[in-house]
Amino acid sequence: MELKTLITLLRGINVGRANRISMKELNAIFLQAGCQACSTYVQSGNACVVHESKRQLIDQISPIFAERFGSLVALFVYTSEEWGNIIKNLPYPIEPMPYVTFMQTEISPDQLEKIRSTLEPTESITFQGSCLYYTGKTPGTSKFSNTWVEQCTQSLTTTRNWNTVTAMQTKIQSFYC
Repeated sequence: MELKTLITLLRGINVGRANRISMKELNAIFLQAGCQACSTYVQSGNACVVHESKRQLIDQISPIFAERFGSLVALFVYTSEEWGNIIKNLPYPIEPMPYVTFMQTEISPDQLEKIRSTLEPTESITFQGSCLYYTGKTPGTSKFSNTWVEQCTQSLTTTRNWNTVTAMQTKIQSFYC
């Protein structure tokens, strides 16, 4: 089977005191799950890996994370093509810093409207593919948050700032299979 370069995002890794893991250990877990190579980025569960398939990676790594953390950890996996589309689809300028909320399910127009109802006039969100693009305030100063989006949509999410999104694109290019 042909190897693929994949971007992986883990939800809730190294946030506060919960789910603490070194990037060296995270790298070892990905290799244990059959990845041919792994390169992590910052301390929040971002990694570029080389594996045979998205589905197989998720199936192999989920039990390892469950054993390590005592519960399932949400894993978001994207191919290099999907990641390129996430970048290409950014509907906002890069100033102020946009954010991308990655979702495990599509959302309905009603759910999107419920999320929008909490935003201030200086904030904006757009849903494309499985991503919610946000611009306006910085985290912690807005009502917009993973928790709020999850309550509105019943979907697990994880959010990254635009600098992280583009840094992961750079990692893909250096890893390209």
